[in-house]
Amino acid sequence: MAAQIPQSAAKISAEGAGSVAAYEINGPVHVGDVVLRAESYLSPAAVKAPKGTNNLPQARSSLFVGRQRELRRLRDAVESHESAVVAQTMHGLGGVGKTALALQYAHTFRGDYDVVWWISADSSESVTAGLAALGFRLNPRLGTSGATSTESSEWAIAWLQCHASWLLVLDNVEDPQLASSLVGQTQNGHHLITSRVSIGWHVIGSQLGLDVLSSGDSVELLTRMSAVPDEKEEKEEVALELGCLPLALEHAAAYVHYNRVSFGHYLGLLRRVPEKALSFAPAVGATSVSVSKTWQVTLQSIQERNDLAISILRVLAWLSPEDIPRELLYSFTEDSFEVDSALGLLSAYSMISLTVDSVSIHRLVQAVVRTSEETSIDSPSHPQARAAVAILAILNLEPEMSPDSWPMWRRLVPHIEALGRLVPVQYASEFTRTTLYYAARFLKCQNQLQPALECADKCVQMAECDLDEDSNGPDVLSCMNILGAILQELDQHERSVSIFRDLVEKSIGERGALDPFTLSMKNNLASAYQDAGDISKAIAIFEQTLREREEVLPAGDPAVTTTRHNLAIAHRIAGKPHLSVPILERVVRDREAAYGDSGVGTLNSMFNLAISYTEIGDLVRAARLLKHVLSKRQEIFGPDDQHVIGARRRLGDVYRKAGNSKRSIPLYEENIQSAIRAYGADNWRVIEHGMPLAFAYQDAKEPHKAIPLLQRVVTWQESINEETDKSVVMARNNLATAYWLDGRNEIASKIFERALSVSVAALGSNDKVTRVIRANFQNLKRGGRIKGAGQFDIGSLDFRGRNQLP
Repeated sequence: MAAQIPQSAAKISAEGAGSVAAYEINGPVHVGDVVLRAESYLSPAAVKAPKGTNNLPQARSSLFVGRQRELRRLRDAVESHESAVVAQTMHGLGGVGKTALALQYAHTFRGDYDVVWWISADSSESVTAGLAALGFRLNPRLGTSGATSTESSEWAIAWLQCHASWLLVLDNVEDPQLASSLVGQTQNGHHLITSRVSIGWHVIGSQLGLDVLSSGDSVELLTRMSAVPDEKEEKEEVALELGCLPLALEHAAAYVHYNRVSFGHYLGLLRRVPEKALSFAPAVGATSVSVSKTWQVTLQSIQERNDLAISILRVLAWLSPEDIPRELLYSFTEDSFEVDSALGLLSAYSMISLTVDSVSIHRLVQAVVRTSEETSIDSPSHPQARAAVAILAILNLEPEMSPDSWPMWRRLVPHIEALGRLVPVQYASEFTRTTLYYAARFLKCQNQLQPALECADKCVQMAECDLDEDSNGPDVLSCMNILGAILQELDQHERSVSIFRDLVEKSIGERGALDPFTLSMKNNLASAYQDAGDISKAIAIFEQTLREREEVLPAGDPAVTTTRHNLAIAHRIAGKPHLSVPILERVVRDREAAYGDSGVGTLNSMFNLAISYTEIGDLVRAARLLKHVLSKRQEIFGPDDQHVIGARRRLGDVYRKAGNSKRSIPLYEENIQSAIRAYGADNWRVIEHGMPLAFAYQDAKEPHKAIPLLQRVVTWQESINEETDKSVVMARNNLATAYWLDGRNEIASKIFERALSVSVAALGSNDKVTRVIRANFQNLKRGGRIKGAGQFDIGSLDFRGRNQLP
């Protein structure tokens, strides 16, 4: 069954501050009108964190035993690097107490920091989510603005770069490169990293290998937690049986304390329970059997008291271990009190950790529970299927159109990804496949393309294995559609075109040439060809699709308007803006009639029409449209949104092209300030926005203001590209021209000479860039007209200047 957006979604409307309206604007891509407050972003440098800001997952424990030597070593590492970043890594066996020690350190020295922030860092997505949470805490306006997780995490990184007196705890890092990248960007504070991985940390900071507890400390831990003062010998035997692993010791003490039994009784039970290996035994080693024994005893005791608790635990075993929303579990019974009671029992045995709105479970517990599962994995009652059903019950399944649903989506995506990892594709339920399908769509709209690709790819594999004709999950064609769209965003054009080409052929065979899904796939295929550079083929398919949609759909149908819009854009890309103008004018009229002059889709078409007006030289109408688009987008998205910045940039370009740089300069300057607020002063976007401002300064006869901006572009390009890269060469030409215009000919001559030498060697003597630089250099040496100097917009071969190339 193909997953389709209801036609009624196009008619959704909303009124009032904070309201949301959303509808289809471009084939399978959907956006929504999000009413935001102005000033959505605050400058990270200007935000002062309240003293004591933290998100520590647990209170300070009074049962912390041993580890005093390790705690001192951690503190010594910090004090010996007071003026530099401290990246202290703890590694060791799962359950050995790394997290407990990190938490103890954070609580002990919390008063030395303004911010103590805890991130579960087992994946890049988890790190993004943790940093995003920091961004939302320090700058609540991000949460009300509809900012994506990626945008909020970037803001948080910028804040860390601007401030000191913070401690960032990265718990359970699986990939040292992930931590290295973050540490490399944030050099002002302290990092504490825990990981089961023992290698790969030498480039980050000092290391602390954490071993199991001593026998004496193990007995002390059992005594404190159980409140049983005697039975020393029995405790020693229990500790030995459990390999002195802190996590296992805690469970043993919890069992004795909760059931009011002796350690001798517990030891007898422990020795009679069958051994089961853990799924990741290579990382755990010999103590894995002892951990399994302990948890099997605990599970047996829980089973005797509460069937629902075991049922919930079996579902939790198939999710990500951290931040499982309690709301997800309330779907298991009509009485939430029963769920709370079951969770309380699991928490009493330390099988889970609870907060008011979330559940966490140790991954070792999950492994033990999964390996003990007796239900066939392809059964509809298997926990993996029940987990997926619970997720679907609380999710908004139109994520592109509903920014208010994003917070819950962000929490549940890690759990959907866990299902994708844990469930073999041939045994996945239709519900598991459906969660992956919608997760791929959500991640795509959040611009988290790599995890989106993984979800979509797994969704396709699952759909290909499902031969059940009565399945209600997304079929192979629907899964392939989202996969192709994500590959297109990732610039994997060959694969994207191939997928959409196959989709068109299969849909024609299964549904017919004029089926709505077939026509959508044709539209998507044309878009894929366009992005792949085959613009003539794209235009031909867009034209065919438009004719066919006009044949089978009403004149005002949004799908017809979408294809007409896409065709116009293709004509403009093909260098024929005169063909795109009348088409876009009709699209604008149709969308204004349907959604008003402030609808997101209407504004998008107006924006593209203004670009086409600019390219045919109708600057008056272009400016009029862009001013309207800029005003309305600012009302909807706030001043620092990327759509607002784009409209502001285009309006400035129109004024500059009309010879009115004095009107373009304030727009460009405002764009730089918006980019600084959104991304931080050193972000590449800020540097990039400096280039049109520099050109405007030159046109206004203020080249001295252009020079530092163009120098930043050169430095940035040199940092990311080889000296022979075309972008580097063009950036040097632009800088040399600014010096020339400022009358500093000697400096300009040296830069031109170097740029020309590299361009001839790397690009060839007849390359356009080489010819421009040569003409500039020759004019400079013979005292030619400065106003004829040629410059480039970096990233394209757009030529700026009126001189003719030889």
